[in-house]
Amino acid sequence: MFALEVCAAVRHFVFVEGNKQIALARIERRPSRLDLSAYPHLPKTGMKTTSAADYAVLIPGRAA
Repeated sequence: MFALEVCAAVRHFVFVEGNKQIALARIERRPSRLDLSAYPHLPKTGMKTTSAADYAVLIPGRAA
Protein backbone atom coordinates (compact mmCIF):
# COMPACT_ATOMS: atom_id res chain seq x y z
CA MET A 1 0.00 0.00 0.00
CA PHE A 2 2.88 2.37 0.78
CA ALA A 3 4.22 2.07 -2.80
CA LEU A 4 0.86 3.19 -4.20
CA GLU A 5 0.86 6.22 -1.92
CA VAL A 6 4.38 7.16 -2.99
CA CYS A 7 3.45 6.71 -6.65
CA ALA A 8 0.40 8.94 -6.21
CA ALA A 9 2.47 11.57 -4.41
CA VAL A 10 5.10 11.61 -7.15
CA ARG A 11 2.49 11.92 -9.88
CA HIS A 12 0.82 14.75 -7.98
CA PHE A 13 4.18 16.52 -7.64
CA VAL A 14 4.82 16.22 -11.39
CA PHE A 15 1.31 17.50 -12.12
CA VAL A 16 1.79 20.51 -9.84
CA GLU A 17 5.28 21.18 -11.21
CA GLY A 18 4.01 20.98 -14.79
CA ASN A 19 1.18 23.40 -14.08
CA LYS A 20 3.62 25.78 -12.42
CA GLN A 21 5.91 25.70 -15.46
CA ILE A 22 2.99 26.33 -17.82
CA ALA A 23 1.76 29.25 -15.71
CA LEU A 24 5.23 30.82 -15.56
CA ALA A 25 5.63 30.46 -19.30
CA ARG A 26 2.32 32.24 -19.88
CA ILE A 27 3.24 35.05 -17.50
CA GLU A 28 6.60 35.44 -19.24
CA ARG A 29 4.92 35.16 -22.67
CA ARG A 30 7.12 32.32 -23.85
CA PRO A 31 6.38 28.77 -24.97
CA SER A 32 6.38 26.20 -22.19
CA ARG A 33 9.15 23.62 -22.29
CA LEU A 34 8.42 20.73 -19.99
CA ASP A 35 11.40 18.40 -19.68
CA LEU A 36 9.92 14.98 -18.99
CA SER A 37 13.35 13.35 -19.09
CA ALA A 38 13.67 14.45 -15.46
CA TYR A 39 10.94 11.94 -14.62
CA PRO A 40 12.03 8.65 -16.28
CA HIS A 41 9.74 6.55 -14.06
CA LEU A 42 6.59 8.04 -15.60
CA PRO A 43 5.03 6.26 -18.57
CA LYS A 44 5.67 7.78 -21.99
CA THR A 45 2.73 9.49 -23.62
CA GLY A 46 1.81 9.72 -27.25
CA MET A 47 -0.14 12.55 -28.79
CA LYS A 48 -1.55 13.15 -32.24
CA THR A 49 -4.13 15.35 -33.84
CA THR A 50 -7.58 13.99 -34.51
CA SER A 51 -10.26 14.73 -37.05
CA ALA A 52 -14.03 14.43 -36.97
CA ALA A 53 -13.77 11.16 -38.89
CA ASP A 54 -11.78 9.66 -36.02
CA TYR A 55 -14.76 10.21 -33.73
CA ALA A 56 -17.42 9.24 -36.29
CA VAL A 57 -16.43 5.59 -35.99
CA LEU A 58 -17.53 5.70 -32.35
CA ILE A 59 -21.14 6.53 -33.29
CA PRO A 60 -23.20 3.42 -34.07
CA GLY A 61 -24.69 3.41 -37.56
CA ARG A 62 -22.31 6.01 -38.97
CA ALA A 63 -19.58 5.21 -41.44
CA ALA A 64 -16.34 7.14 -41.34
